[in-house]
Amino acid sequence: MRNLNKGIVISNTTAITGSFSAIMVLTAATFTTLTSQDHTTNGAVTQSVAADYGTVPVGVMIYGSFTAITLSAGKVIAYI
Repeated sequence: MRNLNKGIVISNTTAITGSFSAIMVLTAATFTTLTSQDHTTNGAVTQSVAADYGTVPVGVMIYGSFTAITLSAGKVIAYI
């Protein structure tokens, strides 16, 4: 994990907690944990789970209010 101005690069399987507004995928990523509030699935607002995202391809930006991130593979930047 490396701190950037307003973001944290995550490239390992260490659990990260905090308050993040977006996640940019640098290399295809899968999540063990990805906790957010106000996630909409099939029209219902629920708390998201990592399985909701599957494998996220390079270049995708995920917006939301994230509080916990754990990768199982890949590399991302979590923006504060």
